[in-house]
Amino acid sequence: DLKDLAVYYYSRGYNCSQCILKAFEDKFSYTVDPILYKTLNAVNTGFGVGSICSALAGGVMIFGLIFDEITAQKARLRLLASFDSYYNTLNCSALSNKRTVHGSCEKIISYTAASVESIILETDFLKQQQADISY
Repeated sequence: DLKDLAVYYYSRGYNCSQCILKAFEDKFSYTVDPILYKTLNAVNTGFGVGSICSALAGGVMIFGLIFDEITAQKARLRLLASFDSYYNTLNCSALSNKRTVHGSCEKIISYTAASVESIILETDFLKQQQADISY
């Protein structure tokens, strides 16, 4: 599962957004340019000011990597809507302030990664990836 891999990488020191990206790279055998991990240093802890959850930023980045612009936008909206419906916020500070309700960052990462994986699988990314390899 993407969620188990993401939590594993979080426990190994990857930040909330990086662990989602690293789990995706491993699960889907997708080569990610190492510079992307460095860029995700800037979005950690809700972009440094407790705003949007950076696990979401990692998921949205994946959609931008693998989908065309329209599909990426639709996937992004699905992820954000699902997350907001589940947690009633997209805000890192709000999530952190309600740990008794929302649980740890690991639980939030797990939920986000599972949502990302579901969206990827529902949009037939694997089928497209296999078609690209066959050429």
